[in-house]
Amino acid sequence: MRAEVERIRPQLPESVRMTVATDDAIFIWSSIVEVLKTLLSSLITLFLTPVLYHLLAGFTQPVNAIQQRLTAQLHDAARDAPQAVGAAAGSHGAASAGS
Repeated sequence: MRAEVERIRPQLPESVRMTVATDDAIFIWSSIVEVLKTLLSSLITLFLTPVLYHLLAGFTQPVNAIQQRLTAQLHDAARDAPQAVGAAAGSHGAASAGS
């Protein structure tokens, strides 16, 4: 708009003065930028959210498998521990009884 005023100004008579009363170009441009930022944010959320869910599931499944394996090993160790203690006490007692 300002460029158009400057282009026309030389053609006007000396008594006519032309100025720009309001310039909404800055407001309009900032509004367009805000709309584009919102659109970009929405697209990122729309496409990235499922990817993050898949990454999270892909991470938690191996961790869950490791946790189940360790729990099973601890359970087996706790179940076998009294038998190992009893066997060690029985062999020690038998050796001292024979002496």
